[in-house]
Amino acid sequence: DGFRSVSGSTERDSVTLERRREGMLVYTQDDGNVWQLLPSPWTQTSSDWKVFISSGATSILTASTITNYWTAGTGTDSIVSLNQGHIGSGDNSFIGGGQANSALTSSSVVVGGSQNVASGTYSIVGSGRENLASGNNSAVVGGYQNVASGTYSFIGSGRGNLASGTYSIVGGGYGNSSSFYYSSVVGGLNNVSSGAASSIIGGNSNSATTANASIIGGQSNLASGYYSVVVGGYQNVASGNNSAVVGGRKNLASGPYSFVGGGSGNTSLNNYSSIVGGKNSIASGVYSFIGGGYLNSASTA
Repeated sequence: DGFRSVSGSTERDSVTLERRREGMLVYTQDDGNVWQLLPSPWTQTSSDWKVFISSGATSILTASTITNYWTAGTGTDSIVSLNQGHIGSGDNSFIGGGQANSALTSSSVVVGGSQNVASGTYSIVGSGRENLASGNNSAVVGGYQNVASGTYSFIGSGRGNLASGTYSIVGGGYGNSSSFYYSSVVGGLNNVSSGAASSIIGGNSNSATTANASIIGGQSNLASGYYSVVVGGYQNVASGNNSAVVGGRKNLASGPYSFVGGGSGNTSLNNYSSIVGGKNSIASGVYSFIGGGYLNSASTA
């Protein structure tokens, strides 16, 4: 008798000792409260019970709904849906539905889905399959095989994503990783945001590895300088602090505040150097500039 519905407190108190189980829940129809049985010894009076869910919280539920769908978990004040292989072992934990879900720690929640696990304190998994919210205050909304292991980490959806940094975010996509403080990946495939407050928006196999580095789209791009930016393209690298590469292929901006805008195989090496378009050009001087062409070199401003 994990969950029962009775007419009122008199019938609740008269539940026989043989039918009682510590932590069992009883819905009283006259006042709309759900009561939980306290540990023995029992006196078969109101002192055996405490309010588990108040009438305000149960007002949208019928007695039949509560009786048919929920029961007490093994944790103190935990509640799980019936007959679906759930494990509600955390105190104040909750499992709303689905199949074979687990809410293992204090105030953890799984709303639905299948084989989801909320093991961090105040963690939550909304739905999906085989998702894990193991960081304290972490959340996974849905998807498949996502892991939010950082404190206050968040994953929206997708598959095989990891948010392991504190306050890290993965919005969706496949195989993305956000592993440092305040780092984020918003979609895409196999992107890695490993610098503090670094960010990647879409694309494939991009890496933002230092503080405040960012990448927007493209494939196999690397932003490794502080506050560096890569926007699109393929195999572009912004390694200088505050450097930027916008589009193109295999371009490198390695000088502080350097810039490469498109083209292929261009290299901007020094402070404030820049190249716009062209192929295989090198701007090596401070404030040097190359505007397109092929195999050009600028060693002075």
